[in-house]
Amino acid sequence: MKNNQTSEYNTELRNKPALEIVRWGIARANGHAMVSTNFRPFEAVVLHLRTQVQPDIPVLWVDHGHNRSVTYRHAEKLRDMLHLNLKIYLPKLTAAHRDAIYDPIPSFYDETELKKFSAMMKLEPFQHGMKELVPTVWLLCYAKYKTRVVLGWTFSLKIRVMTQLKLVLFSIGPDCVKTRKFGSK
Repeated sequence: MKNNQTSEYNTELRNKPALEIVRWGIARANGHAMVSTNFRPFEAVVLHLRTQVQPDIPVLWVDHGHNRSVTYRHAEKLRDMLHLNLKIYLPKLTAAHRDAIYDPIPSFYDETELKKFSAMMKLEPFQHGMKELVPTVWLLCYAKYKTRVVLGWTFSLKIRVMTQLKLVLFSIGPDCVKTRKFGSK
C-alpha cells in the first residue's frame, strides 16, 4: 500500500458510518481480519460492530493475569452475549510466578521495570498471537486521554491494514467518536 492510497482511503472513509468502515476493512482482509481487545468497557462497541460484519472474526486477548475480577466477568459476559471467537494468549509465566521472581507490577515511576513487565507479560503473548493469526486487517479501539477544564475521554475506532512490515492507520468517521465527560475539577 502506497502513501497516496492511504490518503485516498482516508478521504473516502472520513465521513462514513462506523459499520460501513468496518465492512470496508473486513472486505479487504481476504479472510485474515482480526480484532484485539483488553475488554475495557468501551471496547464492547468495536466487538459488537464486528459481530454484525463477520461473526467468526478472531478476537485476540492477552490475559496477563493481573486483571481485576470485574474484567474477567465483563469478558465472559461479552463472550457469551456476542458469541466471540476469543483467542486468548498468555505469558510464559503466570502472574503469581512472575510476581514471586520479579516482585509485583512496577509503578509508573519505574519506567525501566515497567517496560520489562510489559514486554514479558503483554508484548510477547501479543506478538505470538499476531504471528499465529496473521491478520491483514486489524480492528482495535483505543482511548486518547485529554484534559482541559473538563476531564474527558475520546474513543475512536481505528482500522490498521498490515502490509508486509508496516502498519497503515486510517481515520474513522465522526459518528464513531464518543466523548464521555466526568465533570470539571
